[in-house]
Amino acid sequence: MTQRDDGHDYRDSKNKAQAYERKKKEKVLDSFQTWLEKCPVDYDEHLQTSDNNITSINFHYKNIWNRKQKDKQ
Repeated sequence: MTQRDDGHDYRDSKNKAQAYERKKKEKVLDSFQTWLEKCPVDYDEHLQTSDNNITSINFHYKNIWNRKQKDKQ
């Protein structure tokens, strides 16, 4: 193997590792989104916060019983 081939192998394995980490994060976010859709508590999402790409979620725990009754109707 030449030096160039070693460099390509290193880059390929690095790209695979980065892709794996991205997919792992996406899977966690998808799982959370699925859970949030089934959440028994009312909530508000605030997309515009001071941090980049961070969504704040405020849960309204006092409405937990009202939401369950609405779902049954």
